[in-house]
Amino acid sequence: MRAGSRFRFLFVIGLLLSCFAAADITRTGEVVGTVKSEDGTPLPGASVRLAGDQLIQKEITQTTDARGTYRFNNVPPGNYVLTVTLDRFRTKEVAVTVNVR
Repeated sequence: MRAGSRFRFLFVIGLLLSCFAAADITRTGEVVGTVKSEDGTPLPGASVRLAGDQLIQKEITQTTDARGTYRFNNVPPGNYVLTVTLDRFRTKEVAVTVNVR
């Protein structure tokens, strides 16, 4: 194969692979928040569960950090239930919708 033909062949293969990579980009969102008490104090150590049929494992659990924040990345679009639990506090459930533009 001549050098020019080899270059064109590799260019076409590279172009096809980049098209497949672009088609493979998954459109996902994230769910981010802060768990606070009624007086506004952040609550570290709270268990935050995101549950929904769109998730492969059906639910994901995070623990809030020192500032009471949590983050669920790469969440497929859809409807979810977010459940927050912490000792000495009432369990709270919130409906969440993830949209991707």
